[in-house]
Amino acid sequence: MKTPFAIFAALLVLLTCFSSCDLINPDEEVPSYLEIKGFKLSTNYATQGTSSHKIKDAWVYVDNEFIGAYELPARFPVLKQGTHKISIGPGIFDNGIASTRVIYPFFKYYESDVTLLPNQTVTLDTLPVSYFSGKSYTWFEDFEGSGYSLDTLSASLADLSVDTQNPFEGSRCLLMQVTSAKNVLECASINSYAITPGAECYLELNYKCDQAFIMGIIANLPGGTAKVGVISFNPSNEWNKTYVNLRRTIGTYGTAINYNIWFRMDLADGAGVGNAWVDNLKLVNN
Repeated sequence: MKTPFAIFAALLVLLTCFSSCDLINPDEEVPSYLEIKGFKLSTNYATQGTSSHKIKDAWVYVDNEFIGAYELPARFPVLKQGTHKISIGPGIFDNGIASTRVIYPFFKYYESDVTLLPNQTVTLDTLPVSYFSGKSYTWFEDFEGSGYSLDTLSASLADLSVDTQNPFEGSRCLLMQVTSAKNVLECASINSYAITPGAECYLELNYKCDQAFIMGIIANLPGGTAKVGVISFNPSNEWNKTYVNLRRTIGTYGTAINYNIWFRMDLADGAGVGNAWVDNLKLVNN
């Protein structure tokens, strides 16, 4: 016959076993899901230029807690239920490089209150996004006027022209063309721009090309000028959009009085002609 102590010990073992099972296999929280399909950019064209964009990612916060960055379109779990504040930062490839994904600092976050339910999906389709109104849209050029704000430099053998057959949007774009007889093209913005070193600064542009070309800056220093390449654009048969980050380069030449945007194209070895089409240049900074 078992003693009361033996019975108590057996019960204690059973309780411990059940508790251990609960710790090993706790109840899993059922997630809710968010689905984000994309963004639509709206602009005041007169002051902010084109509404074309290349927003690649959604940086998601729920009640100001970072959930993750997701390449679009995306569907992902959220371990929250009920109504919550959703904030979504539009993300880009810095300098067109997929390994340097960042929130674009000149776009407003999308914000909304969303009700999350277990195992159900909330779909956010074509989220509206816009530029911050307090930023400086220092320069934009769409080549639609009778003239345009770029000119060739003394080192250039080739000339600039306007193309009405291949615009990204509107009726005109810039054509940079080099040939075996005129194998170098250099051009820069006619105006110079004062940009605070350390401030966020990007050049946006649409382009396509069958010949690589370089984009950079001319730093107008107290004792002279410096031409500095920032990015090289590889051949692309289709129109592409790139956000060129100028902050680091401008910071390196922080003593400059001001800066010009600069392009250079050299004819590739063995090529008879090289072309690059550019549209919607936009210089944006804090």
